[in-house]
Order: sequence, then structure tokens, then C-alpha cells
Amino acid sequence: MISPACPHCREVVAVDGEFDAEGLLQSISHSRAAPTYLCGPAERALRQWCRQSARASAATIQRLHDAGHFKHARRARNSHLAKTTVHLDALFTAARRRWPTQQHMSDRKREMVRRKRVQSVFEKLPQVGKLTRSAQAQQFLIDKDNGRGKRPVTSFHWVDRARQLVLRSALTPFANLHQGQFMLARDRSRRGPAAVREALLAALAKRGAACQFLHFDVENFFGSISHGWLERCLGLDPAVTMRQVHLGRMTIVPTGEMATVHATHEAIREGGQWGIPQGSALSCLIAEQVMADILRSAAVFEECPVFVWSDNVGMLVPLICPLLSGPKLMIFWITKEIMNAEQEASPGRDYREAA
Repeated sequence: MISPACPHCREVVAVDGEFDAEGLLQSISHSRAAPTYLCGPAERALRQWCRQSARASAATIQRLHDAGHFKHARRARNSHLAKTTVHLDALFTAARRRWPTQQHMSDRKREMVRRKRVQSVFEKLPQVGKLTRSAQAQQFLIDKDNGRGKRPVTSFHWVDRARQLVLRSALTPFANLHQGQFMLARDRSRRGPAAVREALLAALAKRGAACQFLHFDVENFFGSISHGWLERCLGLDPAVTMRQVHLGRMTIVPTGEMATVHATHEAIREGGQWGIPQGSALSCLIAEQVMADILRSAAVFEECPVFVWSDNVGMLVPLICPLLSGPKLMIFWITKEIMNAEQEASPGRDYREAA
């Protein structure tokens, strides 16, 4: 069925032409007259074109960074943050999570949801590039998988999530991770616990059976990351970092369950200078970068193979090893490096030079 409201139907189907996604975006950017409707084939074609353009832009940053052209990489990052295709790709991704379609939905209902997504994406396109706006979010508590207490999680407005996706794609090429980190996939390989298992089995086969695996869960890791360190080391405008990356200037609406938690939280007692939100599209990448600097700066991690995923730290040590007699030493090192990240000169040095 041909709809006169759809540019694809009007310019392609009706006249048997070729749909020009770039021309459509230029028309939207200059006239600010967003289409109220796109048919399914047009939406898919536009999403695919924006995704390819955003990935090509991120690949350009990565190529310049890998070649050591850090100044040009920073310029490419600034250009990436301003691109309409990058904004649209992030908005489409966030909108599909905000308005998902379920298998049990009728075709009519699925089409209504799809139209709502398209209309909302183009309505919010002029806003997503305003990265200095304070992120709007709500915090609540969920049970931890191991049954040991509750975890604070932050849920963001879908446009702020799109902004975080834009920032994540721009910051990822500058991430200088430690070889022992497995939370983020490398070269489309496994990540997280599955990647740790593979690496651990390979290390055991190489070192023999006379080893023991020590596992530590760093307490309040996300809540202990320094705001000042992030503002200095990420290479972003500090106003963007304060409002979209850490909890400093975000607009957080706590639930009734969280009110008591916020009143007694260490970050509040310290003047609100610590912590990033769990639930942000950026938090995993930021936490991995902070952990990488900690691993490089703490000498204790140079003794044995280390396996890190999120805030979990594991080490493969010989059965006869001084570390086994004092595992609290490792926890002390981890806590000290995290809490003193703002004062230490060594954490983040390599990343600052690159970013």
C-alpha cells in the first residue's frame, strides 16, 4: 500500500526511483520538518544506512588512534559526536528498547508501536546532540544474583540513553584496556565469565595443576570512582561528563525505597564527588577504563595472571605463594587505588595521553 505521507512511497514506489536516505536527512536537517510517517521498508533502509555510517565514523577514529595520530583522532571524535547519522542510530536503538514489539502482538499493534517509535525518533533528533543537558533518571534497588543484598540500578529517559550510546561510540576507540580484562568483547569473541573460563583453562593448562584461583568482589566499585578523575581523563567537556557520565549533575529521582539509601550513602557524605550510575549505557566502558588504570598502577597484579570482569578480580597463584597468606593485602590495594584515583598521578596517564 502506497502512503503519500511516506517519502519512500512518494519518491521511490510511486515513480519507481531509488530511496535517498542521505537526501532525506539533509532535508530534515535544513527544514526541521520531520516526516510524520515512514513505511516499514523505508525505516529499515534508513536504520541500516545510519548504522553503517556510524560504524564507519567510529572505525575512522579507531584507525587514527591505532596509528598514533591522537590529535586527528580527537578531531574525528568531535565530528562523530555532531553527526546526524550517529544521533539517529542511537535514537533508533534506544527507541526500540523504549517501545519494544512482542511476538504475541497483532500486526496492527506492532505497526502502531513502530509508527510511535519513528515519530518519537524524529521529534527528539534536534535534542539528542545537546550533551550538556542533565540526564533524567530514576534509581531503584534490585536483588543481587548471589542473594547477598541489593544493587542500586539507574533507569534513564530514553533520549538520555541515546546520548549515552553516542558518547560510548565516541569513547570506545580511546579505551586502553588491560590484557587481563574480559568484560568487553574483543574482536567479536566471548566476553564476561565465559571469556574468563576460556582464558583460565588455557592458563591452567600452561602452568600445571599446582595453582589456585583467588576471586575477589570489589565492594562499591561503581560508587567509588572519582568524579574529578573522570572529568580530567576522559577527554570530554567536563560539563558533559558531569551531566551524562557520573552522578555529579544528573537529575536523579529516588524511589521511596531508595530515599534511606541515599541519606546514608558514603558518596553523599563525601560531598557527592564519587560514583557512576549502574544502568547507564556508558558505565561498563567507564568502569573498565578505571579498572585498567588500577591494574597497571598496582604492583601486586604483576606477580600472577589476573582475570577481571566488571568489579570481579581473580588471580591464578601457585599453591606456595606469599599472597595466599594475606589475601587482605590485595583487597587493600584495590580499595586504595580506587579511592585515591583523584590524587594519584599514575592512574590514567596512558589514557590521558591518547585522549
